[in-house]
Amino acid sequence: MRLPGWATRNIKLKAVACGLALVTWTVVVYAGNPPDSRTVTVAVPQDTLSLPQSYVLATAIPEITVRIEGTREHIDAFQTTSLKVIVNYSAIHHVGLQNVPVSVVNNDHNVDLTDAPSSVVANVDALDTKGLTVHVKYTHTPPQGYRIAGNPTVSPDSLVVSGARRELDGLQAIVSVDLGTRKSVLSQDFNVSLVDRNGRPVNDVGFVGSQTVHVDIGIISVTGTRSAGINLTTTGQPAPGHYISGVGIQPSTIVLTGPEDILNGLDSVQTRPVDITGINSERTVNAQLQLPAGVSANPSTVTIHITVGVPATPTPSPSATPSPTPTPRPSPTPTPPAPT
Repeated sequence: MRLPGWATRNIKLKAVACGLALVTWTVVVYAGNPPDSRTVTVAVPQDTLSLPQSYVLATAIPEITVRIEGTREHIDAFQTTSLKVIVNYSAIHHVGLQNVPVSVVNNDHNVDLTDAPSSVVANVDALDTKGLTVHVKYTHTPPQGYRIAGNPTVSPDSLVVSGARRELDGLQAIVSVDLGTRKSVLSQDFNVSLVDRNGRPVNDVGFVGSQTVHVDIGIISVTGTRSAGINLTTTGQPAPGHYISGVGIQPSTIVLTGPEDILNGLDSVQTRPVDITGINSERTVNAQLQLPAGVSANPSTVTIHITVGVPATPTPSPSATPSPTPTPRPSPTPTPPAPT
């Protein structure tokens, strides 16, 4: 077939023009959406059921890193859920550190996957079981005036756990119980927690069966009674020239009820401050008592009789009468001698 003349005329020039147009179009397209690449991380599946029955991962396998390439638009729209990591756990035949084959499948056809690892390092240990006695740990003890009666009862008192053999060494089963507001018997179900010998939580060891136990703890009151004296507390000063000459308190002793550890140190209690400002005569008042928290008194109010006195004015001593000054007696005049 022979092309018409207009189609073959200046064909070289037309070819150059088409090439320039294609290059220009490519530059324009890639200027708005250029090629790009990005590093992403993806988790490694570590389902224990995928491992051979006699083995378990001693530590978690970290995420792996891969690089994706494509246009900027496709890179920005990429989701790591498009990547699937497949680990060949059947290749595990011994304990310790070892390389396990791995493959990464990309389900997003708009990007290409590069630098994907072919294996991961797994820390493998033998799978084992162990029976642990359940211990009760008190985060708070009972409030003031109450105490724990005897040892707690735990049912069942032990549980079986399964995990890496090295993780089971030093493992403890703990039930944390808060008795901070408890004033009566506690009977309740609790979930058991696992901690290592340093008290740090352990999450990669499982329970063989239930991890719930029933705990019974007795709480009893430790209140007692005792007699105590009363001391008056005052504020202010009597009227000028007056003073408190006497204080009578009825009753003179009261009965205190409360926690024994507080009562042991209470030989007496103070009244709430009684204002004596400006008093110049006898006064009788009722006063409340200042009591420690958790302690009550019978009676809780006492009657106080205050007596006011005035200092006595001293009587001056009588002056001594001076002795009279003696009158001097005249000396006798000598008698002249008789003439011869």
